[in-house]
Amino acid sequence: AVKDGYYTNAAPRGERSIMDGAIKAIKMATKYVVIEDQFMFFQDFMEAVEEVLPRLEAFYMVTDAANTFDTKVAGFNITAAGNMRAYHQRMTMGVLTTGKNAQYAHKVRSFALERLHTADPKAYEGLIYIHSKNYFVDDEFVVVGSGGLERASMTNDYAVA
Repeated sequence: AVKDGYYTNAAPRGERSIMDGAIKAIKMATKYVVIEDQFMFFQDFMEAVEEVLPRLEAFYMVTDAANTFDTKVAGFNITAAGNMRAYHQRMTMGVLTTGKNAQYAHKVRSFALERLHTADPKAYEGLIYIHSKNYFVDDEFVVVGSGGLERASMTNDYAVA
């Protein structure tokens, strides 16, 4: 039902079919998985990647640099968000590249956007921020949209994939 322009009962327990489909596709992957997202620490997703990492040729992550939020937005210092992001990015990379997965570390690649260096210091002011969410598995499965494959997007947000 829609009341005052808001869904009141669209998915009271969340809508997980997109995330469940993506996890199923990852678990069937044989060549590669590519994730482009601003967040890289959704546990269900990373557990699926960890499960198939031994048989993958490569796993690619494209995300924001951990320090993307080391700034002020609308006058508010949001550095704490950057600290949280950096912690979770390190944890994700640690799970996929150390311990029992150390032998597969060469398959894991992480990329973040970087500003171009120019003579004009104002040419590229402001944040470089990835908000799109793109997921590719073996040329067989793709999700493109704004809905992240994590609990908040499947339960709280009305993002679209």
